[in-house]
Amino acid sequence: MGIFLSLFLSFSPAIIHAKDVGRSPAVVKNSCDLNIETLKEKEGSEKVFQDTLQHYLTIRSDDDRGCSAIPKKRYSDSILENYARNEVKILFQKYSEKYSKKCISYFKKLSLNIERFHCEMPEIDTMKFSDFSCDKKIEEGTNRVFYIANAKVSLAYHMTGKIIEEKTVEAVQKEQCNRVNQCLSEVSRDQKDELFQLQKLKDVACKSEIVAVETSRAPAIEHDDSFDGKRRAKDIEKEYVDGEKVHSNTLGK
Repeated sequence: MGIFLSLFLSFSPAIIHAKDVGRSPAVVKNSCDLNIETLKEKEGSEKVFQDTLQHYLTIRSDDDRGCSAIPKKRYSDSILENYARNEVKILFQKYSEKYSKKCISYFKKLSLNIERFHCEMPEIDTMKFSDFSCDKKIEEGTNRVFYIANAKVSLAYHMTGKIIEEKTVEAVQKEQCNRVNQCLSEVSRDQKDELFQLQKLKDVACKSEIVAVETSRAPAIEHDDSFDGKRRAKDIEKEYVDGEKVHSNTLGK
């Protein structure tokens, strides 16, 4: 199947999220974008993994009242949670492999390569704070006094892992057909050459049988800023005169 798909269109084999498939608008950088992703998340393959971590928060305060401005030497849970969420989000992004160990290990045990599964970003479930303190500090060089409030956060989180698989050729062709129709709807009515080329693409991409469509045939398209999104190309009539094909375009709103 991989060989056939590479002939069907020049696709990118990169891992993708299913929600990224079906980009809009169809006209991108003045060309009809027929580069359909051939991979998708396998339905029913979701697996949820739960884990915990501990993180130490340090919050700087320049309040002249020092630690006395922080009742019981601690900030409110809402302030601590805001700091914790921001810092833990950075940890999840920077050390994604570390916090995805359970997910990665599970799918590798299924003999899947890293390209054949996807572990989503972790989501925080619960937070608990403890070990509060507040310390006076003196900044080196300026001798400026400031205060540091400390707290430990114990955090539970989960992440979802999914298997990545190839789409069927039929599914890819259906998306390609939809994309060509999008391009047709976005072309202004005075662009006759582009409309005709897109119609030829549609005749191939939207046939019921499986056929190859080359991306080199996708025409460049000039954007019409006055386009109101309602104009549609009507059928393109084809006639033969003395054995030669003559094309006449009928357009309208």
